Amino acid sequence: MILKKERHLKQRKETKRLYKSKDWHTLRHMALERDNHLCQMCLRKHRYTDAELVHHMIYVKSDFQKALDLDNLMCVCSKCHNRIHAKDEEEVFTIEKHT
Repeated sequence: MILKKERHLKQRKETKRLYKSKDWHTLRHMALERDNHLCQMCLRKHRYTDAELVHHMIYVKSDFQKALDLDNLMCVCSKCHNRIHAKDEEEVFTIEKHT
């Protein structure tokens, strides 16, 4: 249990360092430019909404190697970002109930 906690703390530190890095800020800007600063989820529904966030499709905690992969990033508005994470939590809790 202690090792798991230590790994989690190390991962959080690495993630914090990532989001403060120049590489992340450059890549984030590239993703926003690529997606024309538009939410890609809304765009699928023919709605034009400004993207405020850049979302990792494969989460950093799942695969840190994909953290700076432009192809793993999607620009989204905060409403869609919240929906994405709410859906993930719903799926996680549903799976936990059935196992």
